[in-house]
Amino acid sequence: MKLIKTRVSYLLLLCCMWLTPLPAQDLDILTSLQKNAPYKVGFRLLETYDSTRVYQIKNATGNPFRPMQIAVWYPAEGKIKTQLTVEKYLRMGARVETLAKDAKNETAKLSEFVNSSHIDVTKAKRFLDHKLAVGLDMKIKPGDFPMVLYAPGSSAHWYDNFLLCQLLASQGYIVASAASRSLRSPGMSLNWEGVESQVRDMEYMLSKVLTLTKPKALKVNVIGRSWGAISALVFAIRNEGIVQSIASLDGTLSYNAQALFKDSPYPNADFVRKPLFLAVGKKRSARATPINRKDYFENVKYADAYQAEYDEMRHVAFGSYFLYYHYLLHKGIDTKTSNDLLEGYQLYTKHLLTYLNYYNQKETTNIEAIKGEKYQITIQKQSSVPLPNYQDFSYQLEVNGPRAARQLYKQAKAIDSTYAKKELFNAYYMNAQAYRYLSRGDKQGAIETLKLALDAFPKKANLYDSLGEMYYQQQSYKSSIKAYRKSLKLNPKNKNAEKMITKILQIKD
Repeated sequence: MKLIKTRVSYLLLLCCMWLTPLPAQDLDILTSLQKNAPYKVGFRLLETYDSTRVYQIKNATGNPFRPMQIAVWYPAEGKIKTQLTVEKYLRMGARVETLAKDAKNETAKLSEFVNSSHIDVTKAKRFLDHKLAVGLDMKIKPGDFPMVLYAPGSSAHWYDNFLLCQLLASQGYIVASAASRSLRSPGMSLNWEGVESQVRDMEYMLSKVLTLTKPKALKVNVIGRSWGAISALVFAIRNEGIVQSIASLDGTLSYNAQALFKDSPYPNADFVRKPLFLAVGKKRSARATPINRKDYFENVKYADAYQAEYDEMRHVAFGSYFLYYHYLLHKGIDTKTSNDLLEGYQLYTKHLLTYLNYYNQKETTNIEAIKGEKYQITIQKQSSVPLPNYQDFSYQLEVNGPRAARQLYKQAKAIDSTYAKKELFNAYYMNAQAYRYLSRGDKQGAIETLKLALDAFPKKANLYDSLGEMYYQQQSYKSSIKAYRKSLKLNPKNKNAEKMITKILQIKD
């Protein structure tokens, strides 16, 4: 794997045509990022219910299903009739749990924001009133635009990074986001259940956005901030066929992904097969657990990977809402900190845009060309040997049969045996496929499928139990007893194996 490290003069960066000077005023960035953009930006808020999932908090009508607010920013055409403000975002977001308009609740949320003890009230009101370069419910511009699904940080709202979403839409992307919530409550649960909940939200919002856009070729990119980076990664693994790239904004991937999910199959770096961009801030809380932030990055083997470190960026500042809430609107913020954070935000969003454009074939400039002294970009290029994935394997097994699947498995195993056993299939899937073969009357196909599974998972008692059943159905009683005995050895509590061994011995007698 080729490793390239670059740290060159910041002056070279100024030569890049797309980088504009940093705004002097804190509020200027709210519109300056979209300056000279090729597209107007429209915004729609889709409010619906995911009827495949129930939700702990019922809405005003008692609907038990999961309420979904899906924010969509998109390239638009026509005149802006209703220009949005930050206040409008917050008002719309206030009804995320009920999807019912409630002026009293909206006002309470705004009052809570403005009257936070650390916030400068005058600055906060200017921030909320600032007109954004976004029009509500504008006509969607015709075109085959790539999509971006944005996963907010833990318990954050869909407007978590509204400036980034607006910027990407102005550059020809359709961007969608939904609030980060757990399965049962408005707060995100920091465990596997929470990740699964957010990933399913992403899959659901993709299905809804597609009803608006109907692209000819589906190109999806996923971006996650903080905790949302884990969900973005898992979405990419589960939907690899449509994903173009992955981005993590100071995400959990860069800090403790391995520890959090050591028993989970998904966030393992071996599974990443799409380009990965990790933007990280150098300054962390003194209470943060000291770990090697490059651990995950350096273990990516089968995809282009980029890690950009920004000297002055803070964790929450990677999201535009919290950039203002925690820093720029703070009563005690100094000019240097304010300028550093604004510069850092502008730099990483421009780098991210270059990365997305390259992997969506919108331009030929790769992120390798970006250099500067206030950040460092480390690059790992993809392994030269392409590896099959689980979709390739399942196609071979289900269409061409177990022999073709075994051949693909052998090829992957010769390159990387650990990868082959972890990524191509799991024991549950193979067991299910064996029974599908049996249901079609193909007993030998079922046996070959289980033999292949046992090559990767030789200690799975259930696979041997199933193999015993397949041999029994084939009337290969000697082989059946052997398989059942192996299952019983691995799991002495397997009553079915004991019962079947006795039954077969009686048949033989």
